[in-house]
Amino acid sequence: MKSPSSYIRQRAGLAAIRTLKNIPDVIEDFYDAISFQMNDKHQSVLMAVVTLCCEICKIDNSHLPFMRKFVSSLAKTLKNLLMSGYAPEYEIGGVKDPFLQVKILELLGRLGNGNSEASDEMSDVLAQIATNTENTK
Repeated sequence: MKSPSSYIRQRAGLAAIRTLKNIPDVIEDFYDAISFQMNDKHQSVLMAVVTLCCEICKIDNSHLPFMRKFVSSLAKTLKNLLMSGYAPEYEIGGVKDPFLQVKILELLGRLGNGNSEASDEMSDVLAQIATNTENTK
């Protein structure tokens, strides 16, 4: 998961998801890799690591405190997706990488549930999403 190739990092993240579904006891072994990949520039790698984090939260809620340290990073990534320049390879119907946006929102929902500190960190970007989303999109 720390390979210089973004393709290998993405595939390793997907393999980690399958591994955790079969062997949930090894979740903590992936903490370093998650921390390493969370600020990745490649959207496919981000999609894999955010999906991995969602699966970890589904498997065991005791890992939420570790995941909550990424709330500001996730909010920043979501804001960059909304405000960034034109990226045609990830745009669908005028929306920049909607699948990554939905996964980030799902993870933020899990991390903010019952935690006012995490909710406060993400409230600005969520308000921005709510006001800037067009009905046609």
